[in-house]
Amino acid sequence: MTDAYLDGVMAVYQGEVLGESMFSGLLATAAPEHRHYFAAMLQMETEAKAMLRPLLMRHGLSIVESEVSRQEGYGHAARLGALPWPDFLRVFTDEILVYVGRYQGFADQAPPEDRAAMQAMVDHEKSFVRFAEAEQGGKPADALAALMGQLVVKLPV
Repeated sequence: MTDAYLDGVMAVYQGEVLGESMFSGLLATAAPEHRHYFAAMLQMETEAKAMLRPLLMRHGLSIVESEVSRQEGYGHAARLGALPWPDFLRVFTDEILVYVGRYQGFADQAPPEDRAAMQAMVDHEKSFVRFAEAEQGGKPADALAALMGQLVVKLPV
């Protein structure tokens, strides 16, 4: 296992920290018709962080959440939250696709004992893409289902 892989695992974890603060910030200012989406996204990030912690600890990595990552997330929320909804969906999709590719690269490098957790992170990111595509296609029920299907602890809809 390489230092680059372990750095990647840490980047994934801190990316979830960033995402959690971003979705919390977006939820705080969301239009009523979008709040359930951001609540589900916030829950997804919280659960993803918890799922990654045993993997980090097994490798002797810190599970301390970076304040820098958290602040970056709030910054993203301010930037994305200012966009009209169609623009938000387009920009959000473009940004998430970067994470999908990056996380897939880390999953491909993962040792066998980490592969399932790292692939779960790829699938987690892909669910955001499915959400945005469904929402852009005028299918809000499918958009919400793409998010809710990822949750271990289900939120009411």
